[in-house]
Amino acid sequence: MIEITTLSELTIDGKLALHRASSSKELFDYSTDELKAWFHGQRALSDAIMVGANTVRVDDPSLTVR
Repeated sequence: MIEITTLSELTIDGKLALHRASSSKELFDYSTDELKAWFHGQRALSDAIMVGANTVRVDDPSLTVR
C-alpha cells in the first residue's frame, strides 16, 4: 500500500511565506513546541520528502528529524 501525506505551513491569509523571497522557516518559528514535535515525528515516519526548487534555493533545507 502506498500512502502519500502532504504537509504545508500557511499564514492565516493563505500565504506560504511571510513575504516574497522569504524562507518558510520563518513561519515555523511561530509554531508551538508541540506542533514542531508532531511535524518532526511525521517526518521520521516518511520514506521520502519532496520539496520545491525554490525551497532548496531559499531555505537550503537539511530535511532531518530533530
